[in-house]
Amino acid sequence: MPLLRKIIPILAFLLTLPTIASAQSEKITPLMLEVQDPPVPFLGSDGRTHLVYELELKNFSSGNLTIEQVEILSGTGAVLQTFDQKEIATRLQPAGRRDSTAVMPPSTLALLFVHVTMPEGQPAPARLSHRVHVRAEAAPPGQQEIAETGGEIAVDSQPVAAIGPPLRGANYISADSCCDSTRHVRAALPVNGRIWLAQRFAVDWEQLDDANRIYHGPATDPNSYTIFGKEAIAVADAKVASVTDGLPE
Repeated sequence: MPLLRKIIPILAFLLTLPTIASAQSEKITPLMLEVQDPPVPFLGSDGRTHLVYELELKNFSSGNLTIEQVEILSGTGAVLQTFDQKEIATRLQPAGRRDSTAVMPPSTLALLFVHVTMPEGQPAPARLSHRVHVRAEAAPPGQQEIAETGGEIAVDSQPVAAIGPPLRGANYISADSCCDSTRHVRAALPVNGRIWLAQRFAVDWEQLDDANRIYHGPATDPNSYTIFGKEAIAVADAKVASVTDGLPE
């Protein structure tokens, strides 16, 4: 009897295998989608909720893939935002490069830098997904229109850290800041086996003088800049861990 009790559940599972196989249809997906870091919603200065993150695209094929359209979907399937090919060409960055393109060569990986702005008064959804429309090179020579859906991710609803200003005074402007700049926000680095975007929310602060100029004088001279030499202050209570000095300006 003890042996029979073990065999019966196994037989019952084996009988369900054809049903499981038939329910999960198989489909070749030459474009693979994934979100490594779930977005954390935050309230912008425009009073709207924003989501900033990266969608990883892998061309697992031997032909070029032209990304024609990307739709950001809520968990219910509603379209939150759409990027056309022209905008994709400014947001899709091949791995290890800083330029952008809408065309992915064979066997490549690229990051699509996504910035979703929710309608005024509307919170972020609990989940996100993506629908990508692609023109693929086919063999024999020709083209095929396909659509891939994937990159499902739960939105990270953790509280956003509140920090103070790093400088005293007035007339400061945020340059190269969140969320669609390229200098810092797209500085993707491979560290310890994963892709890191340490500067996803980086900001370059500049200060205007009385004539609303960032600098006056030679652009290569740090002393020309209004902000140069101003005291920087801590944005939160913390302990200084280390200090490096004596570097050239």
